[in-house]
Amino acid sequence: MAIDSDRKTMKKKRQPITGVQLKLTTGQIIGQNIRRLRKANGYTQKQFAKKLETIEQTVSKIERGVFSPSTDSLMNICTIFGVTPNDLMLDTNKLQAVNAQVIDHQADSFAALTKHMTEIQQLFAQADRAHDAGDEGDERAMIQRIIDLYTPRIDDLRRVAEWLNDNYSTESMRKIEAELRANLMNEE
Repeated sequence: MAIDSDRKTMKKKRQPITGVQLKLTTGQIIGQNIRRLRKANGYTQKQFAKKLETIEQTVSKIERGVFSPSTDSLMNICTIFGVTPNDLMLDTNKLQAVNAQVIDHQADSFAALTKHMTEIQQLFAQADRAHDAGDEGDERAMIQRIIDLYTPRIDDLRRVAEWLNDNYSTESMRKIEAELRANLMNEE
C-alpha cells in the first residue's frame, strides 16, 4: 500500500505547471526577439539566413535558443534590424516597459522644453515692446528676468560673468590682430 501511495504522489508531482511563466534563458530571449524582428520585417528564415551569411538551420537554432550567435553575428543582426544589443537581450515585456519609459521621458522633456521656450519668448516680446516704447528700465527688467531663468545660482552667475569676460577678451584680441595685420600690410 505504501508503494501505491508513493506512486500517486509521484504522479501528482509530474503534473504540468499551469499559470506559471517559466524563466527564459538569455539565449531564448534573444532568439524570441530575433524571430519577432525577422517576422516584423517580413523575412523568412531562409531570407534572413542569406542576409546574415549563414544557413537556415543556424537561424532556426538561434531563434529556438539552442544556439547563441557570436558577437559578430549579434552585431550584424542589430545592424540588419536597426536595433541595439539591449533590444535583443530584453524580454518583450521588459523591452516594451523600457520603450514606454523612453517615450514618456521624451514627451515630458519636450513638454518642459516647449513651456520654457514659450516663457522665454514671452519675456523677449515684452522686452521688444519696452524697447520700441523707449522704456529702457522695463526692457532691462525683462532681459534680467531672462538671465535669472538661466542663472538661478551664484555659480551660474559666475560662469555667465566669466563667459562674458572671455567673449569680450576674445573679441578685443580679434580687433587688435586685425589692426596689426592691416598696419603690417600697409607697411609693405
